[in-house]
Amino acid sequence: MKDGRRFGAPAKPYEPPDEPEGKINLTDPDSKNMKAYRGYVQGYNAQTVTTERQIVVAAEIAPDGLDTAQLDPMVSAAERELAEAGVAERRE
Repeated sequence: MKDGRRFGAPAKPYEPPDEPEGKINLTDPDSKNMKAYRGYVQGYNAQTVTTERQIVVAAEIAPDGLDTAQLDPMVSAAERELAEAGVAERRE
């Protein structure tokens, strides 16, 4: 207002509900809602590193939907698994 007072009623503080709205996954609380082809699905994001002949070198499950965030951990896991298996040759 012209005299410096704020226009309107004072803001009301947010009070969260006693129980959250919607469904809660009671069978697997570690999984997350992830964006799927049509809508969302409760689940995980699986990542694998394979050889050219489709032999699995490393596999991880993450509750994170971003594949790009899993690239560095998967490369490290593959290098670690190959070193433990005694493979000294470094692949491109």
